[in-house]
Amino acid sequence: MEKNTVLVVQDSPTQAQSLAEYLQNQGFRVHIRPDAEGALEYLQRATADVMLSDIVMPVVDGYELCRQVKAKPKTRGMPVILLTSLSDSEDVLKGLECGADNFITKPVDFEFLHARLDQVLGSRRSGPETPALSDMEVFFHGKTHRISASRLQILDLLLSSYENAVQVNRRLLEVQFELKRLDLRLSEQKMEAVGRLAGGVVHDFNNMLMVIDGFAGILAKSFEEGDQRLKYLGEIRKAVDRASTLTNQLLAFSGKQVLQEEDLNLNDIVEDTVGMVRRLIGENIECTLSLNPGLNWVRSDKGQIVQVLINLVVNARDAMPQGGGVGIATYSQTMGIEEACRCTHLRAGDYVVLAVSDTGEGMTPEVQQHIYEPFFTTREKGKGTGLGLSMVYGIVKQSRGFIDCESAPGEGTTFKVYLPRVEGSPKVTQKGRKHSRATKAVKDERDIG
Repeated sequence: MEKNTVLVVQDSPTQAQSLAEYLQNQGFRVHIRPDAEGALEYLQRATADVMLSDIVMPVVDGYELCRQVKAKPKTRGMPVILLTSLSDSEDVLKGLECGADNFITKPVDFEFLHARLDQVLGSRRSGPETPALSDMEVFFHGKTHRISASRLQILDLLLSSYENAVQVNRRLLEVQFELKRLDLRLSEQKMEAVGRLAGGVVHDFNNMLMVIDGFAGILAKSFEEGDQRLKYLGEIRKAVDRASTLTNQLLAFSGKQVLQEEDLNLNDIVEDTVGMVRRLIGENIECTLSLNPGLNWVRSDKGQIVQVLINLVVNARDAMPQGGGVGIATYSQTMGIEEACRCTHLRAGDYVVLAVSDTGEGMTPEVQQHIYEPFFTTREKGKGTGLGLSMVYGIVKQSRGFIDCESAPGEGTTFKVYLPRVEGSPKVTQKGRKHSRATKAVKDERDIG
């Protein structure tokens, strides 16, 4: 099969050589000229199947070179593709004015270039050698442009400009996604550092609590029943129990809990827990459910997911001291790159979402920046520990998921927990396992922060 000849007109030796090496590897015959004068001289004594020319060049630019090539009978039918890093909206009209067949933006995507060359050469082989030209005037941005071009040429040029816009938009999305990934990583590193510190403190603190509780138990056995001092020891042991709950919350945030993972349907968890939820929020708050019946499954610890739901509901309740509404929803969602870029903590993938919304007072962006930090709270001193959302963050993170918050002052708040969906058939374990850890943690739900 005879090779197609490409004339590359590029004043940058590095870019010209890069283009030539790629095209030669793809089976093209390539000739390089550094400027318009060299290109015109080559075309006087030889031929090319297509010309690939930069626009910005010294003395004569790519537009004028294209115009001169299209003015000569010998080269009029040769397709001309212009390479540009310009972004002016008039570029397309200038290209039509000079007779260009296609645009490609720089930096050049080689696979995209190859596809464009195949398209241009294919159109040339299937169309007439000298297509009929149409003369027209186009008024754009206060200027009149006189264009003489075939319908196919106009269509090709407009389509190539659209494809270039799509390419540029894709690159911008990739850059935006990378910046978001780096920002997310910095945020995660900060939370991981706090988590490691918390995990170390919890270990030592738990040891001290065990000693206190153990000696309080031994001491209690030395008193007769009815002794007033037993009441004081009982208060000590209650305080130890509450402190133990706090350490477990810190442990959840640090991501160092041992999870008993199984395949779960979030609808089952919500339905099993809704009775407890309604008792927690009180009669002045209405709780509504919106559960997707065809929900995908997730893999996590059942007791921990119950704890996540309870903490989010209690957080919603406390945002509505005068009453209101709490909504609990479940659904499956595929998160694309573009959509993930709009959310701070998310990555592209297939998820099952647990959403808890309220009609409360909402939060400012400044408050939202700190809501997952341990001991951060907007409540009055002595009300709540500031560990509730930290614990939710740690559990979700340990379950390979993400949590996102949507809120604005006066517009309520919605927390969305994204858990990776189970691929294939779920492995169902015995239904009805008790949520012992979650239930213990909400015995005194006033301490949930």
